[in-house]
Amino acid sequence: MSHREVPADGPLNARLLWVGEAPGKEEVEAGKPFVGASGQIVRRTLTTYGIDVDRDVRFTNVVKSNPGTFPTGVKGAELIKAHAPALDEELRQMRRLRVIVACGGQALLRLTGRDGITSWENSLLRNEDIPALIDLYKGKVSHPIYLPPNVTIIPVLHPAGIIRTKSRDELMLFRRGVEKAALVLKGKLQPTYMDFYMRPTPKQLEKAAEGKEWVYIDMEFHKVTKEPYWMGVTFDGESVYGFPCTPAYNHSVVAILQSVQTVGAHNISADIRALRTWGCELGRQVNVYDTMIGHHVLHPLNAPVQVFITSHQSLNGRPAGVNIAVVEILLSAELKGNDRFGYVHGCHRVIDRR
Repeated sequence: MSHREVPADGPLNARLLWVGEAPGKEEVEAGKPFVGASGQIVRRTLTTYGIDVDRDVRFTNVVKSNPGTFPTGVKGAELIKAHAPALDEELRQMRRLRVIVACGGQALLRLTGRDGITSWENSLLRNEDIPALIDLYKGKVSHPIYLPPNVTIIPVLHPAGIIRTKSRDELMLFRRGVEKAALVLKGKLQPTYMDFYMRPTPKQLEKAAEGKEWVYIDMEFHKVTKEPYWMGVTFDGESVYGFPCTPAYNHSVVAILQSVQTVGAHNISADIRALRTWGCELGRQVNVYDTMIGHHVLHPLNAPVQVFITSHQSLNGRPAGVNIAVVEILLSAELKGNDRFGYVHGCHRVIDRR
């Protein structure tokens, strides 16, 4: 723990601002952020993806001094708020800023008001996705935020956690986040938006499928009965439909699957078993794609499903369109009443809740 403040480092005309949580012991001694073990990973990775760390990156932290173990709850929120004016002033002065990397959970909270770095990791969030007043702790501590126009915020895991766990999976995902930052700077990547339709009528669902060649599906299964109870589908990667697995919807799903040329899913064998109980057999004329195969090829060491990988698979050269957690997202929106939130690589909008 140290009360000595570590100032930001890097030009104010940089296009990328790297925001960490707080300086470590080595940063305090050097008087510069991101020069320790974590900083070396950050700087090396930025260079790997063609970003000039001396000319085009400014490094800073949410909290300018080392608090030791970062406090949680209201104390952590108050600490973030106490140091907020310094970061606000940096943001106002960086007129060429295009990308902010929120490195770690505290940076994510400070810049977006969102919790859970692993849920938001590698997302692309724009100005319009960020509330003007950041809630730092359950409505008890808040702070207004200023963002320059046309800025993209990309949350990434903090390398300190990767160093502790020695996880190759987490390191790969961290690199992917940095790669995204580089692509945004080059104008080659923009946030992807999806429209979520909650509980459309079966007829509306069938209408949306008319003339479509492919469909991506995902089912959510009850942990005890193993029966499907919720389903998400997309026909174009832009509009996503979520609905319960009731006989009326099941009948429409069967009709749709028998009319398309390509069906994609994650772990499609489980979905196929459920479809058979509905009287649906995917014939040989239907191309079937399973994104879990790609997931295990690209990410073989990680047993749990990682939506960050499979959300970028494709069907016949087209975007798969819906990440494999879409059902959970839709279900969360339905149960919690959320009307807007982001996940993986864009801010998804629920535009029709029934």
